Amino acid sequence: MILPDIREKADGSERRVGLEFEFAKLGPEEAADAVYAVFGGDVRKKNNFVYTIEETAYGKFTVEMDASMLKEKRYEHYLSMLGVDVTEDAERIERILLGLTADLVPCEIVTPPLPFSSLNEAEDLRSKLHMLHAMGTRASFTYAFGLHLNVEPPDTELETIKAYLVSFLLLEDWIRQRGVDLTRVLSPYIDTFPGKYLTMVFDEGYHPESIEELADDYMTYNPTRNRPMDMLPMFLELVPDVLERHPVEHHLIKGRPAFHYRLPDCRLDDPGWTVAQEWEVWLEVERLARDHERREAMCRDWFEARRIKERILGVPWPERVEQWLGRS
Repeated sequence: MILPDIREKADGSERRVGLEFEFAKLGPEEAADAVYAVFGGDVRKKNNFVYTIEETAYGKFTVEMDASMLKEKRYEHYLSMLGVDVTEDAERIERILLGLTADLVPCEIVTPPLPFSSLNEAEDLRSKLHMLHAMGTRASFTYAFGLHLNVEPPDTELETIKAYLVSFLLLEDWIRQRGVDLTRVLSPYIDTFPGKYLTMVFDEGYHPESIEELADDYMTYNPTRNRPMDMLPMFLELVPDVLERHPVEHHLIKGRPAFHYRLPDCRLDDPGWTVAQEWEVWLEVERLARDHERREAMCRDWFEARRIKERILGVPWPERVEQWLGRS
């Protein structure tokens, strides 16, 4: 697995990345066994919809059906109203619901933060899930499954966070054009950033004086988790008071000092798809975040591309990005 140039945080510890795999046709018990096969640990069953794998070298893994109605057992209230003894029949009811929802509700594996140097083990997990016939994004028109990467920055200084954010925004259209499944494009989970926000952030005069100001601007235009790089976990960790002033989904946000990169598909059933492919796309964000001059020039070019587009048929922005990245 290729690693970025900056592999350590300001305190000297290795940077880490947490992964979230979404898939179908493979239940939580089988998925938990797959995690155990790669990472070891202690498999613990909360119920038929939620397992944890604890005491691994990296911390706790969670495997669960991605629906609060199931994993929080909210269905018990409604079944009780119908006269069903949910205490006596709990195991049988859970297995029936598991079978009924297997094709509709995704299963999800959430890893703890893994050191960059251990990413090959995440690839081993992908391979294991593929061999167990987990179904990914393109297996059905209803599967808007994603592979999420929660990437720790080198530090949490204002200029670093802004550099990564601007870099991703410049590359987003290019990443989408490389291949994001239509089911995910049409879903609300990875909605594009508003044009007005891009116009503000790319302007050479945009210099927020604090992370609070950067976060406030972000949430003014993006009061939602449904962005291809969700900054709300980062801002909740760094400036929680700012989030309180905005109408975001507070109860669903977990603070962590990481960029929540949500754009990649999770094509576990595709033998040609790998975690490494998606990680190497993220590395372009890493490289651009370190190259101030190129980033500034690309911002100017973005405005030029918009100006030309209004007058004549110019080169589309993703193709201009290809040129900037030296890929054309």
